[in-house]
Amino acid sequence: MTRNSTNDEPRTQVQSSSGQIMTAMPLGSLLIGVCGSSAAESTGELAEEALRYANDITVVATRTAAALFVSDLPVPLYTDADWIDKPLHVTLLQQADTLVIAPATATTLAKAAAGIADTLVTALICAHGPGVYFQPCMNARMWTSPAVRRAVDTLRGDGHHVLEPGPVASRASRTVGSGVGEIPGNVLATVAEHKRESGRN
Repeated sequence: MTRNSTNDEPRTQVQSSSGQIMTAMPLGSLLIGVCGSSAAESTGELAEEALRYANDITVVATRTAAALFVSDLPVPLYTDADWIDKPLHVTLLQQADTLVIAPATATTLAKAAAGIADTLVTALICAHGPGVYFQPCMNARMWTSPAVRRAVDTLRGDGHHVLEPGPVASRASRTVGSGVGEIPGNVLATVAEHKRESGRN
């Protein structure tokens, strides 16, 4: 689904597969992978924000994540149940320009670093290759644990982009610190800016 943007970043005109001329948005066709953090409750807000940066948005949620937010999103939603008889880890990527995992849990970071593809979200990461964007959301102790730091280092070494979480409050642990809490409101703006800068190099 194509949306108009209120964002002021420069754009070019592109032609869709149907021949329609549309404005090229910074993130193009965007896939958002949602994992089972309490921050998944803000998925609806993230999807609304994505309309400013992407021509098409699709949300893919783990089973735990899907139970945390209302499924009535303004964009298509897929879960593991849809993956049973369809190769969605292939077909969704064929249409996507950008894959953002937000929120990214410690479990998903570890699985992605190890190449484990036991959910639709982790299968998309594994099949994507370098260039996936991860927005970690977990409590501060988990974020600073050696196991999570190793996973982050591995993912970055493999060419992925693990964003730095901001100092916000954790819903689960009632604490404040880096790497915890809600999805930062500027995550998609950060990804768009990174892609724009990378395109200049």
